[in-house]
Amino acid sequence: MTASPSPRAGAERSVLADLGTGAAVVVVLGVLGGAGGFVWHLVAPRTEYVVTDGGRLFAEQIPQAPIAADGWFAIIALVAGIATGSLVQTFCYRRMLGAVLGLGVGAVLAAVVMWRVGHWFGVADYAAAVASASDGTKVLAPLDVRAKGVLTLWPLAATLTVFLGRFIEEVQRLLSRPRPRAAPAPPQELPPIRQEGNHTSSYPYANPADSES
Repeated sequence: MTASPSPRAGAERSVLADLGTGAAVVVVLGVLGGAGGFVWHLVAPRTEYVVTDGGRLFAEQIPQAPIAADGWFAIIALVAGIATGSLVQTFCYRRMLGAVLGLGVGAVLAAVVMWRVGHWFGVADYAAAVASASDGTKVLAPLDVRAKGVLTLWPLAATLTVFLGRFIEEVQRLLSRPRPRAAPAPPQELPPIRQEGNHTSSYPYANPADSES
Protein backbone atom coordinates (compact mmCIF):
# COMPACT_ATOMS: atom_id res chain seq x y z
CA MET A 1 0.00 0.00 0.00
CA THR A 2 1.23 3.46 -0.91
CA ALA A 3 1.22 5.99 1.88
CA SER A 4 -1.01 9.00 1.35
CA PRO A 5 0.84 12.33 1.15
CA SER A 6 0.98 14.24 4.41
CA PRO A 7 -0.67 17.67 4.73
CA ARG A 8 2.76 19.23 5.20
CA ALA A 9 4.02 17.83 1.91
CA GLY A 10 0.91 19.10 0.15
CA ALA A 11 1.40 22.56 1.63
CA GLU A 12 5.03 22.61 0.52
CA ARG A 13 4.06 21.67 -3.04
CA SER A 14 1.43 24.42 -3.02
CA VAL A 15 3.98 27.01 -1.89
CA LEU A 16 6.46 25.88 -4.54
CA ALA A 17 3.76 26.09 -7.19
CA ASP A 18 2.86 29.63 -6.10
CA LEU A 19 6.53 30.64 -6.18
CA GLY A 20 6.93 29.14 -9.64
CA THR A 21 3.87 31.00 -10.88
CA GLY A 22 5.11 34.26 -9.42
CA ALA A 23 8.57 33.82 -10.94
CA ALA A 24 7.07 33.11 -14.36
CA VAL A 25 4.91 36.24 -14.14
CA VAL A 26 7.98 38.34 -13.22
CA VAL A 27 9.95 37.02 -16.22
CA VAL A 28 7.08 37.63 -18.65
CA LEU A 29 6.55 41.15 -17.36
CA GLY A 30 10.24 41.93 -17.67
CA VAL A 31 10.09 40.97 -21.36
CA LEU A 32 6.93 43.03 -21.84
CA GLY A 33 8.68 45.97 -20.22
CA GLY A 34 11.35 45.81 -22.92
CA ALA A 35 8.66 45.74 -25.60
CA GLY A 36 6.98 48.73 -23.96
CA GLY A 37 10.26 50.62 -24.03
CA PHE A 38 10.58 49.99 -27.76
CA VAL A 39 7.04 51.26 -28.34
CA TRP A 40 7.79 54.34 -26.24
CA HIS A 41 10.89 54.96 -28.35
CA LEU A 42 8.78 54.83 -31.52
CA VAL A 43 5.91 57.12 -30.50
CA ALA A 44 7.34 59.63 -28.02
CA PRO A 45 9.03 62.83 -29.24
CA ARG A 46 12.65 63.47 -28.32
CA THR A 47 13.88 66.73 -26.87
CA GLU A 48 15.94 68.92 -29.18
CA TYR A 49 19.03 70.74 -27.86
CA VAL A 50 21.45 73.27 -29.29
CA VAL A 51 25.14 72.51 -28.76
CA THR A 52 27.19 75.44 -27.38
CA ASP A 53 30.65 75.93 -25.90
CA GLY A 54 29.19 75.75 -22.41
CA GLY A 55 27.21 72.56 -23.04
CA ARG A 56 23.74 72.38 -24.44
CA LEU A 57 20.58 74.47 -24.40
CA PHE A 58 16.96 73.75 -25.22
CA ALA A 59 16.19 74.53 -28.84
CA GLU A 60 12.75 75.81 -27.79
CA GLN A 61 12.14 78.43 -25.15
CA ILE A 62 9.45 76.27 -23.53
CA PRO A 63 10.10 72.69 -24.65
CA GLN A 64 7.04 70.46 -24.94
CA ALA A 65 8.83 67.22 -25.84
CA PRO A 66 9.75 66.22 -22.24
CA ILE A 67 6.12 66.59 -21.15
CA ALA A 68 4.90 64.63 -24.17
CA ALA A 69 7.45 61.88 -23.51
CA ASP A 70 6.21 61.48 -19.93
CA GLY A 71 2.63 61.49 -21.19
CA TRP A 72 3.29 58.73 -23.71
CA PHE A 73 5.07 56.71 -21.03
CA ALA A 74 2.03 57.06 -18.75
CA ILE A 75 -0.39 55.96 -21.49
CA ILE A 76 1.66 52.89 -22.44
CA ALA A 77 2.16 51.94 -18.78
CA LEU A 78 -1.57 52.24 -17.99
CA VAL A 79 -2.62 50.15 -20.99
CA ALA A 80 0.04 47.53 -20.25
CA GLY A 81 -0.93 47.42 -16.57
CA ILE A 82 -4.61 46.85 -17.29
CA ALA A 83 -3.80 44.23 -19.93
CA THR A 84 -1.35 42.27 -17.75
CA GLY A 85 -3.65 42.42 -14.73
CA SER A 86 -6.51 41.03 -16.80
CA LEU A 87 -4.33 38.25 -18.20
CA VAL A 88 -3.12 37.23 -14.74
CA GLN A 89 -6.67 37.10 -13.43
CA THR A 90 -7.82 35.03 -16.40
CA PHE A 91 -5.03 32.45 -16.65
CA CYS A 92 -3.59 32.30 -13.10
CA TYR A 93 -6.76 32.06 -11.02
CA ARG A 94 -5.69 28.69 -9.55
CA ARG A 95 -2.46 30.20 -8.19
CA MET A 96 -3.74 33.69 -7.52
CA LEU A 97 -1.56 34.40 -4.48
CA GLY A 98 1.71 33.70 -6.25
CA ALA A 99 0.47 35.37 -9.41
CA VAL A 100 -0.49 38.60 -7.62
CA LEU A 101 2.85 38.75 -5.80
CA GLY A 102 4.66 38.16 -9.07
CA LEU A 103 2.48 40.76 -10.75
CA GLY A 104 3.39 43.40 -8.19
CA VAL A 105 7.11 42.74 -8.40
CA GLY A 106 7.11 42.15 -12.14
CA ALA A 107 5.14 45.31 -12.91
CA VAL A 108 7.68 47.43 -11.03
CA LEU A 109 10.46 45.68 -12.95
CA ALA A 110 8.60 46.16 -16.23
CA ALA A 111 8.22 49.91 -15.66
CA VAL A 112 11.94 50.31 -14.94
CA VAL A 113 12.92 48.15 -17.93
CA MET A 114 10.58 50.14 -20.16
CA TRP A 115 12.21 53.39 -19.05
CA ARG A 116 15.78 52.19 -19.51
CA VAL A 117 15.16 50.47 -22.85
CA GLY A 118 13.42 53.54 -24.28
CA HIS A 119 16.33 55.69 -23.10
CA TRP A 120 18.96 53.29 -24.43
CA PHE A 121 17.71 53.45 -28.03
CA GLY A 122 18.81 57.06 -28.45
CA VAL A 123 21.98 57.19 -26.36
CA ALA A 124 24.43 56.10 -29.07
CA ASP A 125 23.07 58.49 -31.69
CA TYR A 126 23.05 61.37 -29.24
CA ALA A 127 26.63 60.78 -28.11
CA ALA A 128 27.86 60.59 -31.71
CA ALA A 129 25.97 63.75 -32.68
CA VAL A 130 27.34 65.74 -29.74
CA ALA A 131 30.89 64.57 -30.38
CA SER A 132 30.87 65.75 -33.99
CA ALA A 133 28.64 68.83 -33.60
CA SER A 134 29.80 72.41 -33.85
CA ASP A 135 28.36 75.39 -32.01
CA GLY A 136 24.75 76.00 -32.89
CA THR A 137 24.09 72.45 -34.08
CA LYS A 138 20.78 70.94 -33.02
CA VAL A 139 20.78 67.40 -31.65
CA LEU A 140 18.06 65.11 -30.33
CA ALA A 141 18.51 63.81 -26.81
CA PRO A 142 17.46 60.28 -25.81
CA LEU A 143 14.13 59.78 -24.10
CA ASP A 144 13.99 60.15 -20.36
CA VAL A 145 11.38 60.10 -17.61
CA ARG A 146 11.36 63.38 -15.74
CA ALA A 147 8.18 62.85 -13.71
CA LYS A 148 9.28 59.70 -11.88
CA GLY A 149 5.74 59.15 -10.56
CA VAL A 150 4.72 57.65 -13.92
CA LEU A 151 6.89 54.64 -13.06
CA THR A 152 4.22 53.59 -10.55
CA LEU A 153 1.38 53.52 -13.08
CA TRP A 154 2.08 50.03 -14.45
CA PRO A 155 2.09 48.25 -11.05
CA LEU A 156 -0.86 50.29 -9.77
CA ALA A 157 -2.98 49.62 -12.85
CA ALA A 158 -2.14 45.91 -12.85
CA THR A 159 -2.89 45.26 -9.18
CA LEU A 160 -6.05 47.38 -9.15
CA THR A 161 -7.32 45.51 -12.22
CA VAL A 162 -6.91 42.18 -10.43
CA PHE A 163 -8.57 43.34 -7.20
CA LEU A 164 -11.43 45.01 -9.07
CA GLY A 165 -12.01 41.87 -11.11
CA ARG A 166 -12.07 39.70 -7.99
CA PHE A 167 -14.49 42.11 -6.32
CA ILE A 168 -16.86 41.98 -9.31
CA GLU A 169 -16.70 38.16 -9.36
CA GLU A 170 -17.52 38.02 -5.65
CA VAL A 171 -20.49 40.37 -6.06
CA GLN A 172 -21.82 38.33 -8.98
CA ARG A 173 -21.46 35.14 -6.97
CA LEU A 174 -23.40 36.61 -4.06
CA LEU A 175 -26.15 37.92 -6.34
CA SER A 176 -26.51 34.59 -8.14
CA ARG A 177 -26.84 32.64 -4.89
CA PRO A 178 -30.42 31.33 -4.51
CA ARG A 179 -32.32 33.03 -1.74
CA PRO A 180 -33.84 30.80 0.96
CA ARG A 181 -37.60 30.42 0.71
CA ALA A 182 -39.78 31.58 3.54
CA ALA A 183 -41.07 28.80 5.77
CA PRO A 184 -44.80 28.03 5.26
CA ALA A 185 -47.14 29.33 7.91
CA PRO A 186 -48.23 26.72 10.46
CA PRO A 187 -51.82 25.43 10.03
CA GLN A 188 -54.37 27.37 12.05
CA GLU A 189 -55.92 25.33 14.83
CA LEU A 190 -59.72 25.19 14.95
CA PRO A 191 -61.47 25.94 18.25
CA PRO A 192 -62.59 22.87 20.22
CA ILE A 193 -66.15 21.59 19.87
CA ARG A 194 -68.28 21.88 23.00
CA GLN A 195 -71.44 19.94 23.69
CA GLU A 196 -74.22 21.33 25.88
CA GLY A 197 -77.33 19.24 26.28
CA ASN A 198 -78.76 18.24 22.95
CA HIS A 199 -76.90 21.03 21.11
CA THR A 200 -73.47 20.86 19.63
CA SER A 201 -71.49 24.07 19.25
CA SER A 202 -68.20 24.76 17.51
CA TYR A 203 -67.74 27.97 19.43
CA PRO A 204 -65.79 28.19 22.61
CA TYR A 205 -68.82 29.58 24.38
CA ALA A 206 -72.46 28.64 24.31
CA ASN A 207 -74.81 30.51 22.03
CA PRO A 208 -76.63 33.24 24.04
CA ALA A 209 -79.88 32.46 22.23
CA ASP A 210 -79.77 28.86 23.43
CA SER A 211 -79.21 29.95 27.01
CA GLU A 212 -82.24 32.28 26.93
CA SER A 213 -84.45 29.48 25.65
